[in-house]
Amino acid sequence: MEYVLRLPDRPSLESLHVQTDPARHTQIPPATPEINRLRAAAALIPIIEQGLEVSRFSVERAALMASFCEWTAHRPYDDPEAIRLAERVRHGLQRIKLPLAAR
Repeated sequence: MEYVLRLPDRPSLESLHVQTDPARHTQIPPATPEINRLRAAAALIPIIEQGLEVSRFSVERAALMASFCEWTAHRPYDDPEAIRLAERVRHGLQRIKLPLAAR
């Protein structure tokens, strides 16, 4: 008995082309030093929270890290992305200040 395996025809490259709507694409804002500092501060907030929760580092170290975050968020910004990140950092700092004050 002989078996024949039949594979479907391969689709053409034209059929694989996907039409995209350019209006739906969002651009990543340019990486300025201010944006980079705010991104770092926003990423540092959960690290500080978890570190305090599991006593990974001292209150002094957490306070030093929080002071960097506060310094970055304290400055006035014009860029909408920077404003959004600064607000996120400020909210995170409010969450951190309670555990820091309790220790």
